Order: sequence, then structure tokens, then C-alpha cells
Amino acid sequence: DRKDTKDGGGQGTYWSLDASYSKMLKEDPEISFEASLGLGINRGLYIKTNGGDLRAFAGIMMPFTPDLNVSAGFNYSMPFGNMADKKDGNQDKEIYFTLKMAYTF
Repeated sequence: DRKDTKDGGGQGTYWSLDASYSKMLKEDPEISFEASLGLGINRGLYIKTNGGDLRAFAGIMMPFTPDLNVSAGFNYSMPFGNMADKKDGNQDKEIYFTLKMAYTF
């Protein structure tokens, strides 16, 4: 599909608008609730025309060590337009689990 313009060819653009929220649940150790929403607009990047996806995340972040934070939560992704078209982007609605680690040097 790369460089094959009839299938999008990787020559398009993807725009993303995201917002996030964090609320401290406990101060010692610092445990917080994390939430985010995102909207992605795909204009011909590996798909034939236009589409996009809505994304949502909710989870908990906590320290594992003084320098390492761990975040665990659930994501929901909902494609639309040609991202959801079975003959083009072929994306489905999904719920999936995420585990993230962030280390501070």
C-alpha cells in the first residue's frame, strides 16, 4: 500500500485534537485518575479518501518507584468514514487495555 496512490499511498495527512484530565485520588503515594478524549481526522493517509477515529481513555496512574510511574486503563476507539469502510481502512470499534510506564532520569 505504501506509495500506491489508488490505496492512499501514505501521501495524506492525519490531524489529531486531544484533551486530557487528571484528578489526584491519593497524595501519598500519588495516585491519580486519568482520562482523555481524542479526535483524529485522516485525509488520504493509507486510505483512499477521508475518515477518522474518536478515542477515549480512562485509567489510574501510580508510582512504582520514585522515578517510575505506571498507568493502566482502558481505551475505546471508534472509526468513522473510510477508516470504518471494510473495503478501505477496515477498522472496527475496539475496547483494549493499556499499560504505560514513564521513567524520569
